[in-house]
Amino acid sequence: MLIFTNQKKNKNGFSLVELIVTLAVIGVLSTIVVPKLTFSKKKAAITAHNANVRTLMNAANLFIVENEIKGEITWEKDRNTDQWRKYLQEWPSPPKGTGNEEVDGNQYVVEINEDGTVKVIPGLLNEEGQLDN
Repeated sequence: MLIFTNQKKNKNGFSLVELIVTLAVIGVLSTIVVPKLTFSKKKAAITAHNANVRTLMNAANLFIVENEIKGEITWEKDRNTDQWRKYLQEWPSPPKGTGNEEVDGNQYVVEINEDGTVKVIPGLLNEEGQLDN
C-alpha cells in the first residue's frame, strides 16, 4: 500500500524565471547609468582643461605685472625658457576625454604679446567641448 505524505520540496537557489528577471533589471539599469557616466567624464575633462587654461592665463598675467614686456614671449613646457617656473609649480597637461582633438594629446602654449594680451593654445572649451573664440 502506498502512503502519500505531504512533504515540502527542499528549495535551494533561484528559479530560472527569477534569474532572468534579475538580469533584465540589471540590463535596464546599466542602459540608464552608462551614458550618464560617459557624459560626466567628458564634463569633468572639459572643466579640468578650462581650469588649466585659466591657471596659465593668471600666471602669464602675473609675469606681465612683474616684468617689462619687450616683444612676444612664448611659454611651452619643454622649451628652453624657465620664465614660467616662478609662476607655476608645474606645467599642466591637457586632460584626455574632452572630445576635442585639438586638446586631447596636445600640450599648452602660452603667447604673451607686447601689448599685454595673453593667449593660451588650445583655449577655453564650451560645454559641448568646442573651442570658444
